[in-house]
Amino acid sequence: MPPPHSLPAKFADFLEHWQALRVGGAVPHLSTFLDKVIPAFQPWVGIVDVDADDEHLIRLMGTGLVALFGVDATGKIFLRFPPPRSNR
Repeated sequence: MPPPHSLPAKFADFLEHWQALRVGGAVPHLSTFLDKVIPAFQPWVGIVDVDADDEHLIRLMGTGLVALFGVDATGKIFLRFPPPRSNR
């Protein structure tokens, strides 16, 4: 991963926030993350559950992600939804 100073500002800000929520290097617990979501990040929040069969279910797609991908994939299997629309 590139150092935070080489990322666009909005991604560097999110990365800094994410790192502050981590405990012992682990992914932040969902409740910790949701209790401290910064309003500017809310449209870009996506939550994916991994079940016992290693399926990745999209529980939530923020409105920014929906606009980027052109589809609300909430409730869909992560590996089966389409890539972002091309700007070409």
